[in-house]
Amino acid sequence: MSIKEQRQIALKPVINYPREAQAGQSYLMTIDLRVTTNPDAWPYDDEEFPVYFSIDTMPLFSYEPVGQPLVVVHRFGGTYGPAAFLLTAAQGQMAGEIHITMINRGGVPITEVTIECEIKSTEIPKREIGSRDANKDQIKSADTPKPRNEMPYSIPTWRISEEVFDADKLRSQETVCTIGNGYFGTRGSFEEGYPYTTPATLLYGVFDSIAVVKEELANVPDWLQIELFVNGERFRLDQGKLIRYRRVLDMQRGVLHREVHWESPRGVRLYIASERFASLADEHVGAMRYSVTVDPEQQIAGEKFDIAIRAALNM
Repeated sequence: MSIKEQRQIALKPVINYPREAQAGQSYLMTIDLRVTTNPDAWPYDDEEFPVYFSIDTMPLFSYEPVGQPLVVVHRFGGTYGPAAFLLTAAQGQMAGEIHITMINRGGVPITEVTIECEIKSTEIPKREIGSRDANKDQIKSADTPKPRNEMPYSIPTWRISEEVFDADKLRSQETVCTIGNGYFGTRGSFEEGYPYTTPATLLYGVFDSIAVVKEELANVPDWLQIELFVNGERFRLDQGKLIRYRRVLDMQRGVLHREVHWESPRGVRLYIASERFASLADEHVGAMRYSVTVDPEQQIAGEKFDIAIRAALNM
């Protein structure tokens, strides 16, 4: 699809979301589209046009798509229903933005929409011990943390989710989180590196010319390498304190998504979010989005931060 064709269809997003959210609560966000293009000016052979959505909610929310993250637009107006996302608000009070990217069926971004949101924290008073026969559930304080789910991996339909980082399973999870398009494949290694990691990008039909016991695919230059520094400290998961971690491979969209809340050895807290995919529209293209946000609580304190990001091909 040409750039000219993209501009011939005018779409207006209709977004229903929580402008104010309570910390730790879950909300449903829906995105629908209205076509403002005259049906006679419809530029496509098909009368239906699918629009996919990629959203960046960090550090305000974590999210899960409810069904397919797309809206199918019809030439004569209307859609077959909105895309839906289940948002879970972060702990603590903060304000920020949600970024929504609309993508066509070829994987090309159409436009980006930014919406503002605020999370409010409400303190819950502790329960008091009443009668002598109060059971154990009654005498627990309301702010007692819930037991953490120690099951590190869950597999809902189309999505492989890693909720707890386990360094002992690093290599196996790199294999599980591989992305590819039939021409090239890239292992799910971290962009910032990790001890004993095995990053690799392999091309179909390209083999190593070095004599070995058996032929092996050649490892081409690593296109993922990123170095992130905050106030001179380098971000790596084997350094500092990992507060929260989540990685999801969306098998239906072919997107690997990761969210990290990290504290540096000197106490600077960051939210890092990354996404990557191998394009089906152009088999030679791999794309990555990488975003960094300072913890809003430290922003309010008025501290100054020097953030530097370096991206390179590892030859």
